[in-house]
Formats: sequence, structure tokens, C-alpha cells
Amino acid sequence: MHGKSVSWRSAVQLRFPTDTLLKSVRAQACVGVPLTDDNARPIGVLMALFLQPVNSMRERRALLEAFAKRASSELARKLEDDKIRESEQRYRAFISKNADAMWRIEFPSPIPVDLTETEQLDLIYKTGYLAECNDALARL
Repeated sequence: MHGKSVSWRSAVQLRFPTDTLLKSVRAQACVGVPLTDDNARPIGVLMALFLQPVNSMRERRALLEAFAKRASSELARKLEDDKIRESEQRYRAFISKNADAMWRIEFPSPIPVDLTETEQLDLIYKTGYLAECNDALARL
């Protein structure tokens, strides 16, 4: 949360009495390093929990910090994929549920805009094909 590594060598449950995970695994110590996106905004934490008090966290923290950059990249990629998937689902739902007929036409090559209107329409009719449509158009 503060953008820096943290560690507690013992009594971690006393420091965070409302944390149910610490209680359920009976953690005594923990170390965590922040996971950030490309703009240094926090997106998660990489944490290790220990069942016994630990004398030194130096090596453990260094190990987590060594993996934090890769874990951050993977988490950022996953979050971005999730956003794209959600956006695509909203788009599909909007198109499919819309009562208005909607369609998308594709062309094997772009239609030159310097042609006359009649020539452009002729190419559209000759080369264009229906790539997708919603249910409203299919019912028509």
C-alpha cells in the first residue's frame, strides 16, 4: 500500500488482528513486496507467510524482490486482459441486445475515396460482404 517492502519477524497476527488469512494459516511472520504497474501505481503484493518467527528477513525479502518485477508484469497483463474481455462482453451484449438492426461489412481491400460516388458504391456492392450482424438484422 505504501509502495515499499514490509516485513514482520514475529507476532504478525497481533499486528493485524482482523486478517482472517493470517489466522487461518496460523502465520507468525510475513514479508511482502509491492507489485506495481508501468506507472508505479500499486496493483498487488507478493507476500510470504511463515508459521514460525523468523530471525532475519533479508534473504527472504531479496528473493521476493527478485521476482516482483516479473510478477508485476504478469499481473498487469492479466488485469489488462480482464479489462479487454469485459469490454468485449459489454460490446457483444450491447450489439446483440439492441433492437435496431446492426451489421458490419468488410472489404478485401479499401475502397478508394477519390473515386466517384457511383464507382465507390459499385465496389461496395461487388466486393463487400456481411462480416457480422446482430439478431435484429437476422430477423429482418
